[in-house]
Amino acid sequence: MTVVIFVAVVLLAAAFAFLNGFRDVSNSVALAVRNRALTPSVGVMLAAFFNFLGALLSALLAVAVSRTWIHLPAGSGGLAILVAGLASACGWGLLMWWRGIPASSTHALVGGLAGAGLASLAVGGPGVAGVDQSLLFQVVLPLVLSPLVAYSGSFLLVYPATW
Repeated sequence: MTVVIFVAVVLLAAAFAFLNGFRDVSNSVALAVRNRALTPSVGVMLAAFFNFLGALLSALLAVAVSRTWIHLPAGSGGLAILVAGLASACGWGLLMWWRGIPASSTHALVGGLAGAGLASLAVGGPGVAGVDQSLLFQVVLPLVLSPLVAYSGSFLLVYPATW
């Protein structure tokens, strides 16, 4: 059973990476190509290179996170939490893409993993242990404050200009 859940984790991780690139690459290259600053082929090559670089750097971040912030339980319990977190992040990303709403895949993944860990605890399963204050200050706090800062900043810029 653990092998089946592990295969599901690998497939969902690949789907999450595909969906993240599917949504972000076109947005990152569109403006430069539209304004003819880059040709489409150069834009796609640059996007591919920097997305590959981002994948390598995020792998290093994932190792650091797993050692300092979050400790998933071993075995099928931890894999089930990963399946639920990745599935919810993929579903959220697809829903936001379909509705045309910009959304952060990283925040969706963090929220999915946190929700899966809490749901596992609620039904008496293993939870996510080792979450310390650095996670709160580096992930959760910016997640909560960024919409407030963006709304306030846009209001302060637009309101005087349209008065």
